[in-house]
Amino acid sequence: MSNFSRGECILKRCADQVDCGYENRDSDLFCRACALPLLNTALAGRYRIHALLSKGGYAAVFHGIDQNLSRRIAIKVLLPSKTTHSEHEHFLREARIAATLDHPNIAPVLDYGKDGPSVYLIMPLYTAGSLRTRLAKANGPLPASETMSNFHQLVSALHYAHTRPRPVIHRDIKPENILIHPEDGRLVITDFGIARSLEPGATVGKTITVRGTVGYMAPEQTSGIVDPRSDQYGCAVVLYEMLTGYHPLDSLGSAIPRPSVLNTDLPTTLDAVVLRALANRPEERFNEILEFMQAFDLACRPISKIFISLPQTPYPTPGNTPAAQGVSSPALPAVQSGGKNDNSGRQPAIRSQANTTGAREKCLEGDELRKQQRYSQALQAYEEALRMEPRNFYAWNGKGTTLYNQGNYKKALEAYQRATEIDPSNAIVWVSAGLVLNRLQRYQQALVHFERALSIDPHYVPAWNGKADAQLDMNMPGEAIASYEQALIYDPKSFQSWNGLGNARSCLHDFQGAVEAYTYALRENPRSAVAWCNKAEALIHLGHNRAALDALNEATEMDRSYARAWTLKADVYEVLGNPQEAQKARRRARP
Repeated sequence: MSNFSRGECILKRCADQVDCGYENRDSDLFCRACALPLLNTALAGRYRIHALLSKGGYAAVFHGIDQNLSRRIAIKVLLPSKTTHSEHEHFLREARIAATLDHPNIAPVLDYGKDGPSVYLIMPLYTAGSLRTRLAKANGPLPASETMSNFHQLVSALHYAHTRPRPVIHRDIKPENILIHPEDGRLVITDFGIARSLEPGATVGKTITVRGTVGYMAPEQTSGIVDPRSDQYGCAVVLYEMLTGYHPLDSLGSAIPRPSVLNTDLPTTLDAVVLRALANRPEERFNEILEFMQAFDLACRPISKIFISLPQTPYPTPGNTPAAQGVSSPALPAVQSGGKNDNSGRQPAIRSQANTTGAREKCLEGDELRKQQRYSQALQAYEEALRMEPRNFYAWNGKGTTLYNQGNYKKALEAYQRATEIDPSNAIVWVSAGLVLNRLQRYQQALVHFERALSIDPHYVPAWNGKADAQLDMNMPGEAIASYEQALIYDPKSFQSWNGLGNARSCLHDFQGAVEAYTYALRENPRSAVAWCNKAEALIHLGHNRAALDALNEATEMDRSYARAWTLKADVYEVLGNPQEAQKARRRARP
């Protein structure tokens, strides 16, 4: 017990009974000896300290309660005796940056601040253990599918952090900092509060205060060098442990054993990949962590048979569904988005092949209901399938598509992510998740998902188109053009690729090239009001107003309520000196 009496005075013992244990007065909020908050202290009047969970070299973590929201939380508090004022300021700056990170495999920073001597950071409380506890339980290599899924989740999170406008480097990737989400079992990287961000325009080689854990810290970190490839090194150490059950380094500094020597089930092609990521010099590692993952996947293919038979049905973007059309108004300028403005496709159904008859039947029922746009009933069918078989890939995928059609993008993303964890070798579901991320304007994460799909199937056209759409939304038209052109190599008749290529060329003011691309798109789908309107806008920029009017007439013939087309029509009529028709068109453009 931390509270006890001595005579008439009630004392409170410090929660850190190993290194401190000082007896404080009942009225004290912070330990008089070590300055840590005492139990029942409410930091900022809100976050009540409940119990000490752990203490490291520079911080302690408490189990706490957010009194405003009545939920359990984790409270990280810097040790006042081990940290300086400048480190406190640095911690708060980095916490501010970490709070901007939004990724399913990164523990969110809920709040941060200072109260008395305590500099703190608030995170969700994860109670399912860490990757360290999982490795200890396995007492050897993890199952291949689990290792691959875990590695992909780590890479996805780190690539996202590294490619932010202001890149964030974690610097302390280790199993203890990789927690397990209690609800869905996904991995969550914590401790981004000690991460280091690079100033805008900076890349690598900046000297900073050394942070990290011996055995997981890259060699250059001992010199205080900031480099994203340092996280690649830590990730490679963790991967090595998952693959072999052993840490790659020993106290004698011996050469790292090849993973396939310690685990004979591994392909020898994997050895060079892992050892390259563990190279002492950052320039000898992979250029970026996504390249590391792609090399890993390629090396695993002979054993894991990561290529699967994909459905032959063309797979347009979820943006082509009726529900999505209501969200992405065609009145938006064409140059703001890629080929996803196409409204001609239909969402495909992935044929359910459930392991159990009951779950299979419910998946098929959900597929049929979804086709009929009876979304609430479809969701009920998928939920019933998941009650029978919680790891049914087809039920999670169908649920994700149905939620997308309803416009519930966040829930759709959660469902698709469960599907990717169950079957990480399915390119289709990676693309689906990427398209949802595009809708949520989380473009960098979307790119990671499209790249993941392309590492599975480099010829998968929807992945190239999705990647191009995200690049265009990120104002990278040159890169988008390259991706659309790659898609057209594999499918020269892809309407989405041609339409997106026209949009990308318009962004670069190559309006003649845009007209050519839209013309090819309309050969594939002459009933697309969007493509006719896109072509008209490019013709207007070229001064071909009568040709633009012809294209707009086609657009309004295809969609009589297309406000963007009527607005452009009015502008063209004004230029052609026909104010009466311009006025009529403007009236039609009004909702």
